[in-house]
Amino acid sequence: MLKQPRLTIKEPASLGVALLIAAGLFTLPALAGDLNIKSPGSSPGKEMSVKKSGIPSYNMVSKGSKKKEVPKLNIGEEPQLEATNLKVNREEIPKAVQLAPFHPEVSPKIVDIKNFIKPQFAAFAVVKDIVKIDPNFKTPEVKTLKEIADPALIEPETKEIKIATLSSPEEKLLQAIILLDFQKSYQLSIGLLAEVMTEGKELKFEGLYHFGRAALALGLLNDHKTYMLKILKEGSKEWKKRALESLARNSREGEFAIIPALDAKIDELNFELSGADQFQINRARYYINKGNLTEAMAAAEEIKDGSPLLSSGKFLRGLILYRSGKLNEAEVLMNEAVQSLEKTAPDTELKSVAALTLARLQFQKGQYKEAFQSYLLVSKSTPLWMQAMVEQAWAQILTEDYEGAAGNMYTLHTDFFKNAFAPESYVARAVGYLNLCQFGDGAKVVVSLNNRYLPMKDMLEQFKEKNKTELSYYETVKTFFKNPQLKIIDGLHRNFIYEIARHPEFVEEQKQINSMEDQISRYNNISLELIQQERQLLQKQNEAETKIASLQKQADKKADTKIDENIKQLKAAIVNFKAQHQIAKRARNSIKEVRTTGLQRLEAEKIEFKNRAAHTLKLHFEEMLAALTKSLDQAEVLRYELYSGAGEHLRFQLGGGEINDKDREALKVQDHKALKWDFKGEVWEDELGHYRSSLKNVCPKDDKVTQN
Repeated sequence: MLKQPRLTIKEPASLGVALLIAAGLFTLPALAGDLNIKSPGSSPGKEMSVKKSGIPSYNMVSKGSKKKEVPKLNIGEEPQLEATNLKVNREEIPKAVQLAPFHPEVSPKIVDIKNFIKPQFAAFAVVKDIVKIDPNFKTPEVKTLKEIADPALIEPETKEIKIATLSSPEEKLLQAIILLDFQKSYQLSIGLLAEVMTEGKELKFEGLYHFGRAALALGLLNDHKTYMLKILKEGSKEWKKRALESLARNSREGEFAIIPALDAKIDELNFELSGADQFQINRARYYINKGNLTEAMAAAEEIKDGSPLLSSGKFLRGLILYRSGKLNEAEVLMNEAVQSLEKTAPDTELKSVAALTLARLQFQKGQYKEAFQSYLLVSKSTPLWMQAMVEQAWAQILTEDYEGAAGNMYTLHTDFFKNAFAPESYVARAVGYLNLCQFGDGAKVVVSLNNRYLPMKDMLEQFKEKNKTELSYYETVKTFFKNPQLKIIDGLHRNFIYEIARHPEFVEEQKQINSMEDQISRYNNISLELIQQERQLLQKQNEAETKIASLQKQADKKADTKIDENIKQLKAAIVNFKAQHQIAKRARNSIKEVRTTGLQRLEAEKIEFKNRAAHTLKLHFEEMLAALTKSLDQAEVLRYELYSGAGEHLRFQLGGGEINDKDREALKVQDHKALKWDFKGEVWEDELGHYRSSLKNVCPKDDKVTQN
């Protein structure tokens, strides 16, 4: 037996004793004795595993498999302890506790609540009356209600009301709108609407309106315009407003013919139109051409901030102010338009037109340096660039930057521009040499001008004499574009034809002609697409019937609800295919008359635009012939000035005169990319407009020979 250390037990024997001890009213004596092992216990069986905590456990999983039963387990026994030789320390036996005497307290007096409430809460004096109970009170008698008799029912009166059914045109209109707005099947809808317009007189304008919408979706712009204008002329007020809004919001660039008709109806219907920015741009341009600057400004001011066409609106407002003589205000707006377009659309024709207009405005105000920089903003990809280069040279000459003017004009006379038409550039270059007193080079330029353009002038005059009709000008341009490899066409040089064909007004008219051609092709495609739809729908019917036959064989062998459901869906699809096939067939037949009328109208309008384009070509031809004649006349004057100046200069040098060594300020591009032109070779396209002549000024001091 192991000898255990002596233990002193000081714990209280019970909870009551513990409380007395805690209160200091009772204490226990200290106990002492020996703690011995009574039984050593036993270890768990081999099937058990002992954890670090000493607790035995049994593992139900062995070698990856679970055990089905739990055997009888031997968990062992814990050792037992016993205490011996217990002794009590008598010295620590507590003495008797002396408690203090107990004195009972006297109960408080009973307070009368009424006497307490009354002086404190006088307002509650009525409480006494409220709680007072009358001993003689009796519950009032309630009379018995009379029995309620069953109500007498009245037989309902029935009346037959005829339910109005949709007429055939109304059904077709409803089908067409569903196809148009929900299924986006514009070919089918346009065929049904063609029937509605011919059959349903009461639905005429509604049919016209939706036909115009379908035509617009198919790209038949002429039909959309025609039918909406018809509604605008003959329809009710409601349909007029709808047609007016559709025409305005779907207005195309350069569509000026409808402006008078729409403006008249806007005033008549007192219609507020907002957000149709392209329409307002067209209105502004239309009234500018008519000279009505007040209406033009009102239209341009409708383009508000945030609009994609804001730059166009600013350009037009600047142009209107320019034509009104308000140059300072015009310059501000035009500069804003140019800066905006330079960031958003640098290569567009609008930016080049705005830059050229700004440069001319600055040139007119005598701001030649600013005009020079604005001319450089004209894009090389536009027809305006060549003219901008020549005008830029005049700005350089007027600031006495003769080297720059001569250098830039020389670039236009290289093989890089051998097909260009620019007779005025020779005049500007010769004037530059004249002001540098480089008379020999100036004379060579005049000779080059005459050699190149005198024969061309004769060709132009002969062409004008032979071709009296305007359409002959159009046919010549048409032949040129069909055979671009030809150098001479109908007696005209190809570079001249190319130049007149790049005129912006002609290009705009030709776009309209091309649009007519596209719409003719679309009309032909509609019929082809409807035929194709018919074939596809028939094929779908056959495929569905084949599937039904196959499923039916399976259903005969075994009953299956899924097979029955599939057969049901296929039969419904066949009904749908047949309906669509019938609509496509009817649409193809009904659209024939509309197509014939539409094609006739397109051909008529195409001829009208063709005549206008031919008129534009002839006018531009005559303008270019006049400019060429003027340049050749100026060359004769320059020839005299150059020979006269050369003689005087020779006599001046023989007399010992000194040449002008004064350095003139040169007009340079903002990034200082000016190049000295002292070679004959390749021209770099990105440097055009930046070249300078290497010839020096050899004029006498303070010579003013250039002032004419």
